[in-house]
Amino acid sequence: KMEKIDLKEGPWTVWISKSKNKHKNVEIASIHEEFYEKIKDIQFKTTLPCCINTLMMEKNILKDPFENEENEISHQAICHYNWTFEKEIKLPQEYLSASALILNLSGIDTISTVRINGEIIVKTENYFRTFTNLFPTPKDQNLIISIKLKSIPQYIAKQMELSTHKIPCMEYPNGIKNRNFIRKPGCHFGWDWGPCIVPMGIYGPDLFIFPAP
Repeated sequence: KMEKIDLKEGPWTVWISKSKNKHKNVEIASIHEEFYEKIKDIQFKTTLPCCINTLMMEKNILKDPFENEENEISHQAICHYNWTFEKEIKLPQEYLSASALILNLSGIDTISTVRINGEIIVKTENYFRTFTNLFPTPKDQNLIISIKLKSIPQYIAKQMELSTHKIPCMEYPNGIKNRNFIRKPGCHFGWDWGPCIVPMGIYGPDLFIFPAP
């Protein structure tokens, strides 16, 4: 019996990027642009599970969002941009004899495109789902998995544009608007007692590759 490969083991590389087609209805504050300029050329090392907000606090780039309003708004910079998680894997030799391989992902927050060796395997649009997908067995043991998380406000704006009618939604102070157009926990957008952080990341717990039966 071949053991599954746990994607939580070993380092991942993470970096920020801008959306190529910025939606006309999405405005990015100057404080968020400054955040991007500060880290745009940095590749961070992390392990999974990983919340990007927590990672930025660990690197002393962002401060505790529960301390004051300025910190809360600073954290919202994260959701305005794309974030790529990438990892190189060496498959066990016996994997190459499998008819196909299976990629299992959970806790993807939230909008993403997942590639293996440059080929799209799945696109995710639902925080609450587990995604299980077949992909072709590679010709050699070297494999690169890339998970690109997409800007939350950009996605919401596009979904609103596709909607044939308005859907009312109560908004919170300092909030990212129209949270009802994305399948993501409502509390991420603020609450009576909590800040609007709109976190992004990969949380698991079920993140692995294994051979198809």
